[in-house]
Amino acid sequence: MSPDGSIAEIDHIAFGATRLASACDGLARLGFSLTRGSCTWSAAAGSLSAGSASVMFDHDYLDVIEHHEARWRAHVDSSPLYGRGLAPSGIVLRAGSVEAVAQRLERAQIAYLPPYDIERRLEDSLDPFIRYRLLPLDRRAAGGLPLAFVHDPDPGVMRTPASLSHANAAIGLARVTLHVTDPGGARRAFETVVDAAGSRAAAASAGARPSVDFINDANDDYLRAIAALLRVSDRAALLALTFWSALDQTTQVLAHHGVKWLRLGPGRIGVDPGEGIGCGMVFENRSAR
Repeated sequence: MSPDGSIAEIDHIAFGATRLASACDGLARLGFSLTRGSCTWSAAAGSLSAGSASVMFDHDYLDVIEHHEARWRAHVDSSPLYGRGLAPSGIVLRAGSVEAVAQRLERAQIAYLPPYDIERRLEDSLDPFIRYRLLPLDRRAAGGLPLAFVHDPDPGVMRTPASLSHANAAIGLARVTLHVTDPGGARRAFETVVDAAGSRAAAASAGARPSVDFINDANDDYLRAIAALLRVSDRAALLALTFWSALDQTTQVLAHHGVKWLRLGPGRIGVDPGEGIGCGMVFENRSAR
């Protein structure tokens, strides 16, 4: 649990990629295994298909979707931290039912966008389709936090032994760090969303899950460097993801691929921001778990 006490059932961290191959190469350089495929989402405005890739763990994952919309491309081209055409787009929380979440959000007067359906195909999979339903929050709600909810009826379909085995020894998310102008207000907004969606009890019963930290002034040089590259000011931005791993194995893989890293403290390292993979990437010794 984070020092501010905010914890939730994170399903995945969503990324948009203007250059999917480059984004995948960047994640592979860090020692992650990737599951590739394509997805189609259907909304009131019509359907759209795109390439995709995922970094899978037992309880959460990173989801990369190819995204060429002009405003997104301009956003990604605005910072060297997105040098591989990869930028985080939001935190997606787990929901037993999107419709039930929508009803509770309405009662809590939290605005959301119309839900839509996603259909995914995975390369080398016997299952032709994976279907799930997603409900994004209105970015003007909840303090501008980039949040959404997903109902995935069979999350195990995307997880295979090969997809869960990462050369860097990462086993899952430990922490998500967001830059916000008002950490207290952002924390309260986040907890209101989690409570409204009924996720807190599920997270507590499921055991240790990633914490979500809200900061305004970064407390170490690494996060300050990330914030400077993002040029964060009055918007919420994902600064860093922290992964549980075995650092001896992680550093060996990073060295093999020529990836520079910094020692952030006992049992913690950070990947050089110059890798351009969209946010800070921190690895923490899983013995501290």
